[in-house]
Formats: sequence, C-alpha cells, structure tokens
Amino acid sequence: MLSERQRKRFENKIKHNETRLKQAQKIAHFGSWDLNFSTGVAYWSDETCRIYGLSPDDDVQSYEAWISFIHPEDLDYVMKIVKESQDTLKGSDFHHRIVRKDGVVRHIHSQTEFEFSEGKPVGLHGVAHDITDTIEAKHKLLQSKANLRLIVDLIPQSIFAMDGNGKFVFVNKKFAQLYGLTPKQLVNKTIYKTIPDKNASDHFVEQAREVITSGNSKTIPEVIFTVYRLI
Repeated sequence: MLSERQRKRFENKIKHNETRLKQAQKIAHFGSWDLNFSTGVAYWSDETCRIYGLSPDDDVQSYEAWISFIHPEDLDYVMKIVKESQDTLKGSDFHHRIVRKDGVVRHIHSQTEFEFSEGKPVGLHGVAHDITDTIEAKHKLLQSKANLRLIVDLIPQSIFAMDGNGKFVFVNKKFAQLYGLTPKQLVNKTIYKTIPDKNASDHFVEQAREVITSGNSKTIPEVIFTVYRLI
C-alpha cells in the first residue's frame, strides 16, 4: 500500500507529464482525441480545440460536431474514408481541410485507430496534425517556380542547363524551338551527335561541364550546330 508521500509524488509526476504533453502538442500543432462508442462522446485535447478554433474548455465534442467542420469540397472524400474504416475496422490516415467558425481554412492530417475490448470495437482514438503552414509554403514555392519559369520563357535568348553527362536538365522555350520540341520533351535528352563542327561542339559541351562541376561562372562562346539525334 502506498504511503501518502508516495501517492503525492506519483500524482505530481502524472501532472508533470500531462503538462509536458500539452506543451509538446502545442509546439508541434499536434492534437489528440478519444471517442467512446457507448456514449458517442469524444474528448479533444487542448491543442485539438485550438486547431479547430475552439476554447480548450470545449473539449467534449460529438462525431456530428466534427463532421460540421469538414470543408464542403472534402466532405464526400472524408465520408468515404470513414465508411471504409468502419467496414474494415482498420485505422485511417488521410488529409483534409476544415473550416473553423471564424471562416479560417486549415489543412489537417488525420490518423485514427480503433480501440477493442474482447474483440469488439469500443472506441476510436486519433490525432489531428495542423499542416497548414507546410501546405502554404509548398504552394508559395510552386508559385515562385512558375513565376521564374514564365520569366525565363519570355526571354528572347536561348537558355539551357545540362548535367555532367550532357543531359538537358532545363531549357527555355526559345532553346527548345531550335529542336522543334517543347521544353518538357527536351529535358532529360542527351546530345548524341552535332555538326558541322564536331570538335567545336565537343569543346562547347566540355566547357559547359566545367561550369557545372566547378560551380564557377564562365562565358561560353556561342557555337552554331545542328542536332542529328537526341537520346
């Protein structure tokens, strides 16, 4: 039997661990929840409430309440995932959007697992990871690349880049037009043979390789050549 001192120490340790867990969830934007099938009530962690724009005091929620947050464009997809999970009694792992009561849209990565008792499902627990910042950063990067691509394609000069093996890794539209191809068709192709001056063309390729491997800037004299074959 535990002494009063031991009991107090265990209680303090439990409180300390709970505090650390809440702090970790807040830092990582990682919330958790548990749903009891017998009561239909789910308990949301403080961070889950914050992710959904709720007060930590609103930690008792229902399945219907959760559904009400799902973005209308994602609702059919989410319901399909939920049904598959219920039919197979297997956990789920999926991405969806929510619309908070203040109208803010957040991107959520959800993972769930069933809880069983004597072989029967008695509950469901899971996590909600707010990945909005990551998604928005990816969109900004893609937009930045698209803007850069547009600028390069509008430049009247032919621009290209090759790897150390002479394979095109980037070309703009002006350069691709020399081959009667689109930039997408030309990327990953390799110069097989050039004329009329093979030695000049080889020298051109070697200079390009030198720039690539050394990382130094260098002006390469323009060489006019006709490509017979690309591989």
